[in-house]
Amino acid sequence: MINNFLNVDKNIAESFQRDFIWIAEYNNGLILPEFALENGLVKQNSFFDIDKQNLLRFGYVGHGMDFYFESFNGVIKINGNEYTIKYIDSEDKVYEFTNQNVLYNEIIQFKNSASYFNPLQEGTSIERIEAYNLGYKGSFLINGKEFSFKAIIKIPFNQPVKIEYRIVSKESLKGNIVIAKNQFQKFDYHAELNPDEACELSWVVR
Repeated sequence: MINNFLNVDKNIAESFQRDFIWIAEYNNGLILPEFALENGLVKQNSFFDIDKQNLLRFGYVGHGMDFYFESFNGVIKINGNEYTIKYIDSEDKVYEFTNQNVLYNEIIQFKNSASYFNPLQEGTSIERIEAYNLGYKGSFLINGKEFSFKAIIKIPFNQPVKIEYRIVSKESLKGNIVIAKNQFQKFDYHAELNPDEACELSWVVR
């Protein structure tokens, strides 16, 4: 499968004085960037105009890096590495949150910003984006059990990149969250899931 997302200039955000810009790739291979040049003028596309039904990939590019996920399987890809997540209960039943037979197109994108100012000097207020965030959420029926799930890639200023996971189960479960990198390197975390209570994991990308 052709991946036109990877053909996007990973430094394009600098042209628009941004650290990162979002990129949407559609099933027909067309690319919709957050910012583009048209007739020498900067055009900003709206996140709300993204055609979610025909979305193939969604993510950020900037500083020579790419962060995205694929809408047909929910797998997160960061600079050539792919990340999946599942829950394995105490009876060794596996609940995969990626690769379900659904469209992962309930996309999320937002930025954390802050203003800094010197009260002793007028006109010194500076606004800065503190973190770029993107991901998806969804509801799944896996092995007869209902879950709500959210995965957010968080790119903070001068801090390690994280993936923030949120799992809500309709039933009590005891077991482990398992994150896999490139399908073979695995990270296990014990987690008990209580009905309708969110279990959240903020995981530093390795």
